[in-house]
Amino acid sequence: MLTKTERLILSNQLQILKALNLGDGDYYDEKIKILQRGYAHYYDQVLDMVSDDIPEHISDEVFLILNMFRALQLSFEEWDGQEQPEASRPAASDMLSAKPGQIYPEILEFRGFSRHWEFQHFSFASFVIDEDGQYEEFSRPEGYDSLRPMLPQYRYMLRQWSLTGRKQALSLEEVRFITSLPDADAVRLFSRQRGQNTAN
Repeated sequence: MLTKTERLILSNQLQILKALNLGDGDYYDEKIKILQRGYAHYYDQVLDMVSDDIPEHISDEVFLILNMFRALQLSFEEWDGQEQPEASRPAASDMLSAKPGQIYPEILEFRGFSRHWEFQHFSFASFVIDEDGQYEEFSRPEGYDSLRPMLPQYRYMLRQWSLTGRKQALSLEEVRFITSLPDADAVRLFSRQRGQNTAN
């Protein structure tokens, strides 16, 4: 239920939006009438204009993913030009390296999130990049809908990145490690190295 004060505030806000010609006037008239006349049955139609809160753990995960891709891209630019093993290029849809040890620029590209399956991640990332102006290097004219779920692959890469201490300046070997398919020996190696660094 909405109090009379809440209804009045919302009604006034909608009248302002209507006066500014931000959308269909009839659309706003309908919402204003619902509020002014107290048609509680239809309040959900008015409140649907406001999305549910995006939990902080989701926004934190989006920032982590964007920071990881920033670290990968900047680090790879520093090391680009070093010889890499010859291998056929993976399909554009592949996120992780097709062969261990091979790095392609496409693998380091942030592809967004699935608008259908990962909407809250998609929505928040779109705002952070396009509206808030952070991470402008990831701006995509076509938008941030990956058309398929990306979180399983991103989370795998985040686990790999965490084993390096979430470093911003990564070695070429660490870039390979984060973007390559699972390798138990590599995981043990980086876990041991991180433990030694922490101990020191």
